[in-house]
Amino acid sequence: MMRPSLPFLARPAAALVAVGVLACWSVPDADRRTITAWLTCIECTSGELDRVLARGSDMVPHLERAVEEGPTPRDDSLAARRATQAVQRIQRYRTGKGIRPGTLGSTDSARFVQGQHDAFTLSYRLRAAQALQRLDSAAASAAVSEYCRGKQPALDRRPEFRTSFGAIGPCR
Repeated sequence: MMRPSLPFLARPAAALVAVGVLACWSVPDADRRTITAWLTCIECTSGELDRVLARGSDMVPHLERAVEEGPTPRDDSLAARRATQAVQRIQRYRTGKGIRPGTLGSTDSARFVQGQHDAFTLSYRLRAAQALQRLDSAAASAAVSEYCRGKQPALDRRPEFRTSFGAIGPCR
């Protein structure tokens, strides 16, 4: 009796994972765009938070999920892309100024990308908590407490965020 090859089994498993990822953020498109605009903005000067708050209590479960689970896979890939692009901009700048290209080594680049990714992920969660606090302070406190309960290496690397989360809910 022949056993199926691994690639044959991997396709259904990958499909289940994809369905699970989509289900974890089963948010109507308009709400998803509104939330994503606030959680991923850089300058945040176009009323992104106001649009989230205008949707009211319908946003509470989605914001709770964003605090507790962090960026969606799509938003997380945005963070990785932004961090990589930042390293590339630094390297182009250094080259343009005549600084030898090798001065930003691979270890430095990886550390920089990790720092940028931590900042994105923590800002994402913190913005979700801030919006949630304006809509439902008890839910915000509970979501922050749930997030901070486990081991959070990004918070250990960026302790200034722990203080910001602590202003919303228990975060030690």
